[in-house]
Formats: sequence, C-alpha cells, structure tokens
Amino acid sequence: MPPELLDAFQKETGVQVRELYYSSDESKQALLAETQGVGLDLIISAGASMREYVIPEWIDALQPELLPHLPNVDEHWMKMFGEVEGYGVPLLWGTIGIAYRSDKLPQPPSSWRDFFKPHHSLRQKIMVIDDSADAFGMALVALGYSMNATDLAQVEAAGVLLEQQKPYVAGYAYPLIDENSELIKGHIVMAMMYNGDAVGLHELDPRVEFVAPAEGTNLWVDYIGVVKKSQHKEEAHQFIDFLLRPENAARLSEFLHYASANKATASKLSKEHLENPDIYPPKNVMDKADTYKVISPEVLKLRNQMFRSIKR
Repeated sequence: MPPELLDAFQKETGVQVRELYYSSDESKQALLAETQGVGLDLIISAGASMREYVIPEWIDALQPELLPHLPNVDEHWMKMFGEVEGYGVPLLWGTIGIAYRSDKLPQPPSSWRDFFKPHHSLRQKIMVIDDSADAFGMALVALGYSMNATDLAQVEAAGVLLEQQKPYVAGYAYPLIDENSELIKGHIVMAMMYNGDAVGLHELDPRVEFVAPAEGTNLWVDYIGVVKKSQHKEEAHQFIDFLLRPENAARLSEFLHYASANKATASKLSKEHLENPDIYPPKNVMDKADTYKVISPEVLKLRNQMFRSIKR
C-alpha cells in the first residue's frame, strides 16, 4: 500500500491500518488455517486463492450498502472468479512472466522454454517463485499443456522439467523489488515474476526487462475481502470503499505498477502508465492468458509432493 494512502485514511477517519505480510499464497493459507483469521480484519489475495476462503468461512459476505463506490469496479473483473463475487472486491490485475537482465544474456528470452531450459551459462542464476501453482503452472505451459492440467502424466512431466532446471536455480523465492534486488545486483539473471514488480525494477534499473512468454501466462486478479472473525467490520468496509475512490484507486495502481480493476481511474492515471504494454498487455498476450482453476485433491497432492522434493 502507498504509505500516503494509509496516512490519508487515518487522517480522515482516525483509524490506523496495520499490515501483515506473507511470502506466498500458500504461507498465507497456512496462517489462516491455523488462526481462522482471528486478529485480522481484511485480506488481499489473488482470486484463485480467495475462492478457497469462502467455504471455510474465513471471509465474510460484503455489505454493499457500506460500499457506495462499489459501482466503480469493472464488472468484468468482478465476475472473473465467480465464487468470490459478493465476498471480495477486485483491486488490481496482472500477469506472470520472466524478468531478466538484458545486459547479461546472449539474447533476450521469449518463451517459458528459455526459462526452464536455460543457456548453460545461467547455472545458479535463475529464481523460481516458491509456489507450486506458479512453478507447475508455467512448466505445464512450457510443455504445451494447460496450466490447469489434470492428467497426472502431464503434471509429472512438468515436475521432470522443474527437476532438470534445478541446477540453474539460485533459489525458490521471490526477488526483492527494491534497489537491493538480486536482479539489480546481478546475483541472478532471470526470475519468474509478476509484471508490475518487474516494471518497478525497470524504473530503478533499465537493464531489468520483462517479457510475457509466447506460450501464455497466468491472468490473476487481486481481491480485498473482510475477515469473517473481524472485530472491525464497519471500519474494514470503510477502508475498502476508500480504496475504490477513483483518485485512490489510481494512486494504488501507479504505486504498484499494476492495472486497475476500477473503471473510474482512466482519467486519473498517467498516459505513461496506461500505455505501458507490460502493465496493460496487448491482445496477443491476453488471448493466451488463463486463470487458475480449482484442481482435484489428487493432482494438488502430487504437485505439492513433487515440488517439495525438487526444492530439497
């Protein structure tokens, strides 16, 4: 969150917002399973994860009467993850791809195969997100399969590809997104990364570039929802509505370098932001983008077991 947004909300309402960070959707889900959300008021999460919070009642149904700016949200993003509708409000959306140092590669990557079967000079120079959905999803796409593949042989093939890539992986983690980033320092040369974070790194160091791989990408939407066990539900709705005001939604979008799900921001966003193809991808990228679907427990178990084994 832009610090100035939190300061403005506190100045306007007297309510202080405190933030709790997590390293991945999987670690956040473990936290919620352990605590049932006690002590939290709001959750920001990708729709693919947020829909899993509805059935165990970790998030509460929204109270639209407390959200006068809700009509600002684009209906397309509101309905992207049907199970979340009525529980979460879309804030931002984006893609996943490859961030890389343009000065340290013989030629720029253009596909997931360039990432999973890298040049021999890149041993210990690659970083893979520590999340089985992204790691297996993009490995499946590299092999020409759906990121939501349910065929166990295809999932196993993706695991083999990840195992073969392992000597080139410096770490299963997410790069820092400030001036100390491993990409800026040159400790790594390629990383699986979300588009807006790569755009932010490019602003810090133009040698960091981003590509949406030719085979396809994951299209994600970040939602914000109210925790079922929150003791401050009225204030939580108040904060969501504050974020839905056009000027605040635009500030959030530009601060994080992601596309806004708020249709009222168009006149508030800079031309540079709106015309950046890494933030608002062109049609050929969007045509090959897909969202994560619910997968069977059998496939999920296999994927998680294989990923744990690969990371050892």
